[in-house]
Amino acid sequence: QRALPDTPPRLVVLVDEFAALVSDVPEFVDGMVDIAQRGRSLGIHLILATQRPAGVIKDNLRANTNIRIALRMADTADSVDVIKGPEAATFDPTQPGRAALKCGSGPAIGFQTAWLGGRQLDEPLPPAVVLADFTISAPASPPPAKPGNGDVRKDSDLRCLVNTIAHAARRQRISKARRPWLPPLPTLIELSELRTERTPSFLPLGYSDNPAQQSQPVVGFAPDRSGNLAIYGTSGAGKTTTLIGMAALAGHTAERDLSHVYAVDCASGALQGLQKFPHVGAVIGVSETERISRLFSHLTEILADRAAAFSALGATSLPEYRQATGQGDIPRVFVLLDGLAAFRQATENAPDPNPLQALLNIATLGRGLGVHVIWTCERAGAVPAGLAAVTSDRIVLRLASADEATLLRVPQALADELAPGAGRYQGHQVQVGRWSQCADEPVPWSSAVPRPIRTLPRTVRVSDLPVRAAGRAAIGLRGDSLQPFGLETGGIQLLAGGSQADRGRIVRGILQSVARNPGQMRTCLLGPAASLLSGIGGWDYQMVGPEAVAARLPEFAAELESSDPGSWLVLLEDAPGFVNGPADLALQQHVTAGHWRSQTMLAEGDISGLQMSWPLLSQLRAARRGFLLQPDQVDGDLLFRTPLPRLARRDACPGRGFRVQAGAAELVQLVQADATGG
Repeated sequence: QRALPDTPPRLVVLVDEFAALVSDVPEFVDGMVDIAQRGRSLGIHLILATQRPAGVIKDNLRANTNIRIALRMADTADSVDVIKGPEAATFDPTQPGRAALKCGSGPAIGFQTAWLGGRQLDEPLPPAVVLADFTISAPASPPPAKPGNGDVRKDSDLRCLVNTIAHAARRQRISKARRPWLPPLPTLIELSELRTERTPSFLPLGYSDNPAQQSQPVVGFAPDRSGNLAIYGTSGAGKTTTLIGMAALAGHTAERDLSHVYAVDCASGALQGLQKFPHVGAVIGVSETERISRLFSHLTEILADRAAAFSALGATSLPEYRQATGQGDIPRVFVLLDGLAAFRQATENAPDPNPLQALLNIATLGRGLGVHVIWTCERAGAVPAGLAAVTSDRIVLRLASADEATLLRVPQALADELAPGAGRYQGHQVQVGRWSQCADEPVPWSSAVPRPIRTLPRTVRVSDLPVRAAGRAAIGLRGDSLQPFGLETGGIQLLAGGSQADRGRIVRGILQSVARNPGQMRTCLLGPAASLLSGIGGWDYQMVGPEAVAARLPEFAAELESSDPGSWLVLLEDAPGFVNGPADLALQQHVTAGHWRSQTMLAEGDISGLQMSWPLLSQLRAARRGFLLQPDQVDGDLLFRTPLPRLARRDACPGRGFRVQAGAAELVQLVQADATGG
């Protein structure tokens, strides 16, 4: 410093409660030892303060600390550990600041430390003492005292000392010391203000704190590298806010890169606000089991189509496929799931295709095909092992307990009070931003918009359907694809439902649909004496009452033998009502004779009645085909020996039920008669 005025100043590192530092940040101690070993020659000095050095000050650190000061110690052992003598254990407790100093191998020296917490009085100074000769004349008058008001000075001695040093530094034009660390991360970050490129290939999340590099870069989720993303955190930690920001950024991109977003909200419902974005195909609640299944079916179809297309070109990622084909409008798909634990509880016992298993398949296959799952969860124990294995990237926000931090292998500090959005990502502390520019709605550059995931209509009229579906009269909508399906021809089909199923309107709707296909099928009614369908008209053949059915059924059978294939629809109205009556045997013989090449029999009746064990009903059930309207879950086994998926009571409505064939059941909405259709 004498030879070179520009030599850096000495650096003094002070650590209070060194034992707490060793406990909380043990890796920091190695750096302290390195400073103690080499710092003195470089002008770097350590001042460490701790209550008890035993077990805290290691031998390699003790060997490089030449000066030791011991204030009053609790016992003799602690005093000997510091200054090699018992003096510090004998200090009077009424004399704070009494200390002993030991330098090297020399003896301990007692001294009294200064106390900087006091405040001096601003009072007159005592008069000066003047020595004068004693004479007969009057003594000399003492000098006057300096004025003062006697008040206590506002600033402490320490503050006065700091102010004086600062004033001296300014007069000498000494610059302020540079901070060896960056300021703390901000607690509120607007994603729209991050100075970085935004693309669906990189979704910025916020700022990361990297002390080793002394930098706070923008960090984000790179789906082509990571595939899927998990967000852990307790309630109020910022999980949903993070999802909203990522969904907004997925459509608010800086390049011609299209993305679609689908969301399943199993938490507070805050994701419903994403519906306003044109690149969001659907936001589905946890109770909408139909739409969830339909969403995963749609995503599975996307994966199957892309797997075949990517394989044909040898592409292993979405960017490679876009480059190979020049098709920049192939969208990247983000699937957001808020509340994995609630989703798992609601769907893990659902029938095949199980939504939880479908989610796992999408997360497993999606990374290389441009489909990515981003999910949130409060507890690590609620995550299926398979899903955790295929989710390599994760953000850990504030946790509910230290046990959760242990399970996730993150610092225990994440169980403390942290600001929303504060956590760990990719090994560093992060502050996740939020998206609050509600008016700045992202608009995809392409005209291609995501396919909406609609709800199965609760009412389907004849006029809502096309005339034909797959060459047959359209009679309803399929629950998985919302596409119309036609009436299968040949054989027996049951139409079973309870008192609330409105079977009469359903039957009239089917008849109206058949009537829209002139020349395709003729209709025949086998009705009870109190038939509700005989009065609607339009029947090509009609037998009302058990006696009429028994008498005319052989005549009708002869008509069937000369008819074209699939040319007759035979409706057996209230099938259980014919049991043990005049027409029972005739109907059994008719069913046994068959004629299924030319006729399709639709046997209608109450679910409980069709479950009886009479021979006629057993013959009708043996086909294991038909429709169950608003059934209980056990009705499928009793009527068709086929298990049924669960139908929530809130989804039950007239015409809603299952179509059973080939041992499988699918959700359908059957057609109802138009108001003007009789």
